[in-house]
Amino acid sequence: GYLSGLLRKKKQDLAGPVDSDHYALIRAAEAFWETQQAGGDTRAVCEQYSLNHRAMQTVCESFTKLQQELKQQRLLPDEILDHANRNAHEPAVVLAVVAAGVFPNLAVRRPEKKKIEVNCGRVQASMHPQSVLEGGGAGKSDYGLAEWLCYSELTQVEERYSLTSISRVSPEALLLLCGDDPLEVQGSGPDVSVSLL
Repeated sequence: GYLSGLLRKKKQDLAGPVDSDHYALIRAAEAFWETQQAGGDTRAVCEQYSLNHRAMQTVCESFTKLQQELKQQRLLPDEILDHANRNAHEPAVVLAVVAAGVFPNLAVRRPEKKKIEVNCGRVQASMHPQSVLEGGGAGKSDYGLAEWLCYSELTQVEERYSLTSISRVSPEALLLLCGDDPLEVQGSGPDVSVSLL
């Protein structure tokens, strides 16, 4: 209802130009981190974006711990830190990394169907109502093409399936996931499917 719409709007504001729950979460963590580093009011950031303060603290602590561990192992020296983060604000690169991280959690939304195909079409699911993409998202394809999505979790309540933490995935990111293995393309136009041989 009304509250879900408000939460979705806040997520869309965070996600900016991309349709991604993952990117919205990354931007929220960045806002929290920057406020924390500046000695600002992190609770105000959490209230602004309807975030759990303890969860955001845990994310920032995990980030700091991982960065320190990588430095201790000499895998991330200070000299290359800026170079390693050079694409951190490039949504296409970040979403390709997200897709690789949640792989094989991929789904396809075909224009002629109301539900999203998950697990190679064996499961029909819908989006969580608070997703940035619920209701079409900012960049829904007007060309009648299938759109590929990655997701963090597939949940089942009775006989209904729902996807949470969803991001639109570019065809280029999907091709990177396929590697050098041969592909089989079936169908044409908006109803095309690709599978690894």
